[in-house]
Parts: sequence; C-alpha cells; structure tokens
Amino acid sequence: MEDKLASGAGISVVEVSVFFIVVQAVFITNEEINKAEVIFFIFELLVKVKVLNLAKIKPTMKTLILSSAAAALLLSCNLKSENVFPSSLVAKEGKGTIKTKQFVMNIDEIKVAQSIRAEIVKSDIEKVVITAPEDIIDDILVDNDRGEVYIHFKPNFNISARNVAAKIFVKDFSKLEATSSAKIVVKDKFTQDKTDVEVSSSASISGNLETNDLSIDVSSSGDFSGEIWAVNLESQVSSSGDITISGKAKNAELHASSSGTLNAKNLVADDAVIKASSSGSVSAGVKNQLNASASSSGDISVAKKGNLNIVSQQQNSGGSISIQ
Repeated sequence: MEDKLASGAGISVVEVSVFFIVVQAVFITNEEINKAEVIFFIFELLVKVKVLNLAKIKPTMKTLILSSAAAALLLSCNLKSENVFPSSLVAKEGKGTIKTKQFVMNIDEIKVAQSIRAEIVKSDIEKVVITAPEDIIDDILVDNDRGEVYIHFKPNFNISARNVAAKIFVKDFSKLEATSSAKIVVKDKFTQDKTDVEVSSSASISGNLETNDLSIDVSSSGDFSGEIWAVNLESQVSSSGDITISGKAKNAELHASSSGTLNAKNLVADDAVIKASSSGSVSAGVKNQLNASASSSGDISVAKKGNLNIVSQQQNSGGSISIQ
C-alpha cells in the first residue's frame, strides 16, 4: 500500500483500520481472561520478531496497534493447546434437534471429561450411545484404544455440555475415570475382580461397586459416593476432594491429605490402616485391628464395631485421633 499515515509510522491507513475493527472483539468477549496481560504479551512478541518497529511508531499509535494486534491474533490463531485460548472464544451450545450416535465396541476402561454426563448400565452388548443437539453431535469424540474408551469434545473448541449425555452399556469394566467436571453415574450393581476409580478436577462418580480389589483416588475437588463391598480397599483423597462410602471391606487403607475428606463412617472394615495429614479428615468404622496416624492438623475419627485392637496410634503436629 502506498498511502501512509502522516505520522511517518510506516503503517498504512487500511492496516490500522482493520486492526481497530478486530480489537473490539477482545473486549466484547465474555471469556474470563486478563485482556491487558494478553495484549501486552502479544505486543512484546511482535516487537521481538520485528513485526513492529517501535522506533518508527509514535506514542499515540502504539496503544492502537498493540490492542489491534492482540485481537487479530486471538481471533485468527488456532492454538494447539486446549488449555490456552480455544479457537472459538464463545461457548458453542447446541440448540438443534436432539440426535443420537451409537458406537459398538469392546469396553474395559472408561474415561469421561469436559462436563459430559454419562450413565453406565449392565449389558451383554457393549456400546456407547451419545445424545446431543444435531449441530454439535459430531464434535463429541468417542475414542477407543484397545478397550480404553475416552469420551470428550474435539480439541481446540469451546463447546457447552449442557445438552450432551452419554450412555455406556458394558458387561463389566476395570477402571472408571472422570475429570474436568464430568459426571459418571453407575446405574447398575457390578460384581468384579478388580476396579480402579479416579476422580479429579471437580468431576464426580457415584455408584455401587462389589469387587475383590477396589482402589478409589479422588483429588482437586473431585467427588465419589457409593456403597461398596471389597476384600481389599485402597482409598485416598486430597486437594479438597471428597469421598463418601458405605458398606464393608475386609482390609482397608484410608488416606486423606490437603483438606480432603474421606467419610466412611457407614463403612465397616475388619482391619484398617488410616492416615490423615495437612487438614485431611477420615471417619470410619473398624472391627478388629487399627493402625492410625494423624499429622499436620489431620483428623481421624474411628467408631469401634467390635473388640478393636489398636496396634498403633500416632498423633503429630496438631493431628488428632478419636476412637469411640
């Protein structure tokens, strides 16, 4: 372009006009981002790669170009990370006719993410049925890697899960995982040899599980609740996670840390090893044998369910143990 601003900045009128239009998108978006920090970061980047020559730009032009460049990049870049800025800054919420898609597959492990709601039911035919508005149903992925099923949205898209649901039909499963505010509800009772449960990042899982070996790991404000029966139970909660369980276990290892809460007061364990630290809390019923350790403001509350033998009871750094 030949026409330049009278300022001698070396920037064309058309270039500045385009920048000025697209910058408005940054400020009208509802995304909870620090727009000022983004703008200054982009501006510094442009200077470093010599897209902008500050020596030729007058002060009155710098703010305009800075803001405009930031908006242009935010709107046009399709970033590789799901956790930075999605290609769509406004959540895409399906509003079309509700449709279903069916995926018949072998299922052993189940992972659900990104606020998607899922139900698990017992069935001789294993499959996943997705229900969603027709305009977003193709944006929902059901990946299967040798029986490891992962239900989530396409990367680099900001999609609302408000009208999205998954129904999973399985004979049995060895692992359940929910993350990123997803919700899994186990509708039927499953009797299995070994089951692992993982919940994190404000997600939740609920259901009744009967298994020889059961592991429950909850963190980062995740939540698990249900009735369980296990020969060997390992349950740990951390980072404001919450576990609420009832039922029976022959051998139980119960750990809570970092403000995690493990409410097993309606669980009866024959033998238990219980640890609480860093403001974590554990409550449980124990029948035969107990090893308990509380430290750093951890709290343990044990209800005797028989002729309880207290093998060890250690309290350190403000930890407390109550046995009644």
